[in-house]
Amino acid sequence: MHKDIQGYKEELHEFQEFANTFGFGEMTAGSHNNLELIKNELNIVEKLWNHIKKCHENFDSYLTLKYMGINPSEMEDEVKTLRKHLIDIKGVDRKSNTFLGINEDIKKWATFMPLLQELKDPSMIVEDGRHWNKVRKLVNKHFEVDDKLSI
Repeated sequence: MHKDIQGYKEELHEFQEFANTFGFGEMTAGSHNNLELIKNELNIVEKLWNHIKKCHENFDSYLTLKYMGINPSEMEDEVKTLRKHLIDIKGVDRKSNTFLGINEDIKKWATFMPLLQELKDPSMIVEDGRHWNKVRKLVNKHFEVDDKLSI
């Protein structure tokens, strides 16, 4: 798209020269403004998509982490930072499906992090395993809390 915009700019420059030659230089002002608006919109969309890519890379990396080695408070801070950077993108349409979708994904992770923090609490480890047994029953799945467990 950046190449296309540059091509349109060059073409518009040629038209501008013809328009100036015949005394109609002001006739291309609207086209210059429109091209500038398109360029700005493209930059905003590009920032949003780059941020979405970064969010998904973080979320995908979280899913590969082993339970015993995770630091939920650090992950929670990362999710908060992702949310802040999303909100800080100026000019993005906050009603667009793209914005709403990534915002929802970030909210889900933000909701999950305190739960993960609670699961990592040392009080979860009791001799009879009753706390983890309750979790197993709630999720209806058997698993062992060891070095192989992923989130």
